[in-house]
Amino acid sequence: KGYVSRVVLARQRLGSVVVGAASPTSQDDKDSQLQPPALEAERVLPSSKSLEADASPSATSGGTWLDAPFFTSRPLAQPAAPQVSPEVVGDGSDSGAPSCSSTVLSAGAPSGTKAGILPIDPRAVHSICSGQVILDLATACKELIENSLDAGATTVELRLRNYGLDSLEVCDDGCGISPSDYEGLTLKHHTSKLSQFADLAGLETFGFRGEALSSLCCVSDLTVTTRTRDQVVGVKLVYDRSQRLVSQAPTPHPVGTTVAAAQLFVDMPVRRAELQKNVKKEYAKLLHMVHQYAVVSTRTRLICYNTTRGSGGRSVAVSTQRGSSMLANA
Repeated sequence: KGYVSRVVLARQRLGSVVVGAASPTSQDDKDSQLQPPALEAERVLPSSKSLEADASPSATSGGTWLDAPFFTSRPLAQPAAPQVSPEVVGDGSDSGAPSCSSTVLSAGAPSGTKAGILPIDPRAVHSICSGQVILDLATACKELIENSLDAGATTVELRLRNYGLDSLEVCDDGCGISPSDYEGLTLKHHTSKLSQFADLAGLETFGFRGEALSSLCCVSDLTVTTRTRDQVVGVKLVYDRSQRLVSQAPTPHPVGTTVAAAQLFVDMPVRRAELQKNVKKEYAKLLHMVHQYAVVSTRTRLICYNTTRGSGGRSVAVSTQRGSSMLANA
């Protein structure tokens, strides 16, 4: 009804166009009122010249949308051809279509600039890759436990504060870290397990890629305290998020290594919020993982402590003996 009323109103305003036209009496004429504007114009307008003269905005009483667009013999406006960016170069064929290999995607690039394939910032790459190595609380503890077992430890202690939300520490009585390895300890793909691909055939350790400590540097505040049998006193090493050694100081420590990771995922808001929300669930996953390593690690004692805030104090979650077989550990 609204469309028909607009057509009637248009006819009244453009009286010179429809003057003398018989009012519709038959059903066909009534149906013609419901035709689209372009078809209606073809049926009732006498000639293109009179249409252009009478349907111009100046010939009508106003300058509104009812003036010319509904009744005109001009062809409908065609959409403008897309403007080809000078960055899109044809492939030399007769079709003129741009070559896929030569088309430059410039979405998000400033106007007038040419976007291309650029390298990602190394720090961004490190952050992305670290999030794929250290997935959750259990993964972080798993990597540190494996390092302790690879170092020949007979006792491995896992110390958690507030279910790991505040900090986690893995302390062992292994061989310790030599001073010559302090700088490369947390560098990406630096390892003492292998030097070439063929060494994988004779590998007998858990870790070999050199990614665990490097990734922990990026997702937490990492501190390493270590001492070898040749050293009189231990050394406390502090690393920043860029895997660099920022300070070292002598400190009392038995032979072995203690790795502490505080504020896990503090720079990753989504993961940090998820850890805070499901910390008890993540803690249960961690204990399940510790039980698995406790069974397969013969002649090695695994202990897991958790210190909660308030009056909870420290509680022993897992404690095993140095069994000579997996059956004895179980």
